[in-house]
Amino acid sequence: MRERLKPIIKQYADEAKKIAEEFNLPFVCLQEKLNEAVEVYGLENCFYDGLHPNLVGSKVISEQWLNVFKKIIKE
Repeated sequence: MRERLKPIIKQYADEAKKIAEEFNLPFVCLQEKLNEAVEVYGLENCFYDGLHPNLVGSKVISEQWLNVFKKIIKE
């Protein structure tokens, strides 16, 4: 299922990035980090159903956003 959704996920991410740039907001490319986590931990350990993140996937997402917030606070 995940392979079939990759083009849709990429299109969604591309549009989200455009909107972030338009409003001068940070954009976090979560898909790259989630893909790395899948390579390390396996798909079944990062997602409930191949799409929705479980605890491991949520940790990856939260770490990426925390990095952005830390950069903003330092500015």
